[in-house]
Amino acid sequence: NLPTGPKADLRELTRMRKTIIEQRTRIINQLESTLAVYFPELGRVFKDLSCKTCLFLLKETPTPDAILKIPEEILIKELRRISNGRVDQNKSHLLISLSQCSIGVKYVVEAYLINLKFLLAHLELYGYQIKETEKRITGILKTLKEYNILKSINGLGEITMATIVSEVIDFNNF
Repeated sequence: NLPTGPKADLRELTRMRKTIIEQRTRIINQLESTLAVYFPELGRVFKDLSCKTCLFLLKETPTPDAILKIPEEILIKELRRISNGRVDQNKSHLLISLSQCSIGVKYVVEAYLINLKFLLAHLELYGYQIKETEKRITGILKTLKEYNILKSINGLGEITMATIVSEVIDFNNF
């Protein structure tokens, strides 16, 4: 029983979103592996190495030595700005302290910087793709009659609703 019309688009978009998220997870795992060699302490400062603030930091200062070259006041101010105040002065000081005594590989080969640049570009692209796919999914979902029924269920998000609608297709036959 294959969907047609908007439900077919919804099914394709929800499956595409799932694939993009899987690809993004693979890149995050590669990023974590790379950082385990060059800056293993970074995970003590950022539990989620794919958060916006950590990605900004890696883009601007990809190594512990690069972090140490930035004046402390500027680093604190930038991290606070990017994180919307979530990275406070203590966390910034921890980052500086860990950068000073990092056990990561000290010589930075060009290949590391190129790899990091590509991984960050992939994450940025996947983030954009997920956001755009979700916009289209919710746009289609809101045009379907099943949406009004499903939104009455507490705790059910729009992406979950879209997945249910696109996979069940016809609730009368379910």
